[in-house]
Amino acid sequence: MESTQRFRTLVINNPTLRQAVGPYVISGRTLFTQHPQKIGLKEELSVGLTLQETRYTVTLKLVKQVQMGDLRSANGKQAAVVYQFLNNMVRNFFYQLHYTEIGSSRKYFDPSSEQNLKGANVKIYKGFSTSFLMLEKGLFCRV
Repeated sequence: MESTQRFRTLVINNPTLRQAVGPYVISGRTLFTQHPQKIGLKEELSVGLTLQETRYTVTLKLVKQVQMGDLRSANGKQAAVVYQFLNNMVRNFFYQLHYTEIGSSRKYFDPSSEQNLKGANVKIYKGFSTSFLMLEKGLFCRV
């Protein structure tokens, strides 16, 4: 198993990790969590996890802290990190509902909702597309 995939499998919905760091959102090899200083994450934190009877140690390193206010920042890189967090929070939500993402398009469908279109070789699924927009009145999630 490729290391990024093993990391995702190891940490998604892992109760031991959730107990150590609280609620979190995963994106590739990036883990977002609230208030890292409250969980004792000043520079790094190691957590022992098990996957398929193999013991792993995941070391989390504090890289940077972001604020929701960074969305209004003139620095586009700061805003991009917040958008990444929000998009991955939605992605994790749909994964928990057992939806499947089409590529990395932020388009999700429910594989159990399959319907056949009569007279054609076409299958139809219930699905959603999501995006975030910063408008004059604030942040909006378009579904």
